[in-house]
Amino acid sequence: SVASRGLGVCIRDRDIYSEALPDEVLVHNLEHGGVGIHYDCPNGCDDLVAKLEEIASRATKVIMSPYPNLGSKIALTAWTFIDKFDEFDEERIKAFVNAHVSSPNAPEYLLR
Repeated sequence: SVASRGLGVCIRDRDIYSEALPDEVLVHNLEHGGVGIHYDCPNGCDDLVAKLEEIASRATKVIMSPYPNLGSKIALTAWTFIDKFDEFDEERIKAFVNAHVSSPNAPEYLLR
């Protein structure tokens, strides 16, 4: 478990949130080799959220949350990497997660 000291949020190995998180919490996760799965659906997208949750719930070191004003429907983030797109692509998401979880690109990737 990674405690974001001073931010009042505790990040576990995998977390799914229905509300946007502060950027500081998201960056802290990336710093530890985590991956972010974010979505922006101002008019709702329950089907997309369910599909993303299914992937996020099976991965470790992944945070999933809405992120307003993304400029796309979906964004995947890792330390120094971002992939934005509008159509759900399960293989693309899984490949990104597999490539970047605990990546040595992140400054503290060995920490949880």
